Amino acid sequence: RPMFSDKRVRRAMTHALDRRRIIDNVFVGLGSIATGPFAPGSPNADPNVGPVHFDLARARVLLAEAGWADTDGDGLVDKELHPGDGKRSPFEFRLSFAVGQKETDATAKIFADELLKIGVRAVLDPQEWASLQRSKDERRFDAYLGARTTTWFTDLHQVFHSSQADVPGGSNAVSFKNEAADRIIERLRLAFDENERIRLFRDFHRILKEEQPYTFVMVRSKVHCTWNNVKNVVYSKVTPVENSLPWW
Repeated sequence: RPMFSDKRVRRAMTHALDRRRIIDNVFVGLGSIATGPFAPGSPNADPNVGPVHFDLARARVLLAEAGWADTDGDGLVDKELHPGDGKRSPFEFRLSFAVGQKETDATAKIFADELLKIGVRAVLDPQEWASLQRSKDERRFDAYLGARTTTWFTDLHQVFHSSQADVPGGSNAVSFKNEAADRIIERLRLAFDENERIRLFRDFHRILKEEQPYTFVMVRSKVHCTWNNVKNVVYSKVTPVENSLPWW
């Protein structure tokens, strides 16, 4: 979408999401702020890449730098999205998400409330799951709120390579295209040296921080309990109950 073509705007979107408030109040503290697509504790995540902090003042500055201003006094910033046509469009977009999940609904409402403070209107668009999936597959959405299960060893190609951006039903639903990222993804499919792979993953992590194709919200935590007479219980880092055979 034209309104999201400038990375300064995408960064402003992330600055406008109060993720700490969402984690503490919506998810009762069960989670941590995400900085990228890697599992917590993964060596692939660059430890120097911190979160984009909640900062509405910074979000306003970035929008202004990208040419967005409230020229008609209606409370929404506007811009000529197609230079030369003389038509200024208000910053308004649909935020799609699946119905039936109270946490998702609350997250979307908090985001929309904060965006209005910087002159951006997010129209909440709850959809049935099947409809949301079709909207993603056919690229009939402005922005969507969703979740993904991350494996410990990640192949970035399906979600982030530019060749997948225009594939019908492909996982690169936001149409992220970046030549440097493509080179890293392609090299990762050939590299076996673990140190080189970690370096490449961390280079990719820094590109995502700069480009903000997604606003990474949070990594959820879950509580798992076992009876105290069950011995040798081991939880894995990603899928907690991955192998219960050693339990007794």
